[in-house]
Amino acid sequence: MAELTCLWYGSFGPRTVRVIWVRHLDSDKSFDLALVTTDLDTPAEDLVVRYSWRWSIEQAFLESRHLLGVGQARNRTEAAVARTLPLGLIAYSLVIVWYARHGHSPDVVAETAAAPPGTAPRPSPASTTCSPCSAARSSPPDFPRPSSPSPIPQKSASTS
Repeated sequence: MAELTCLWYGSFGPRTVRVIWVRHLDSDKSFDLALVTTDLDTPAEDLVVRYSWRWSIEQAFLESRHLLGVGQARNRTEAAVARTLPLGLIAYSLVIVWYARHGHSPDVVAETAAAPPGTAPRPSPASTTCSPCSAARSSPPDFPRPSSPSPIPQKSASTS
């Protein structure tokens, strides 16, 4: 790890920043990650750890946008805009909580871990699409099933 304090010339004038270069021990590259921060006091190791925490947050935002369409609503009023994003993130959180409580299957996790690197097992048709939930269920959820395949009651052959 290496760091340098320097000036960043932005649209609001020069600002003192710190650049931190991180390289994996086995890497042949000069650096694998460059972080730029205005925090001049925190140790570089702590900043790298904070950056690593950021990944799960970014992944959650990516999945909520791509899977649930969060942030793509066509709203016209300011109040609707202010409500749509939080509601979408709550819906995404509910999906994750459902998966953690009811959708997780240790058998699928073991099967996925045993797969060769770079290959993913085929998800079953009943699996969920959320990446932490993908291929988590080998059977549909245990919801009550209707007695007839049609929502409209069918007349039996014995009645006239």
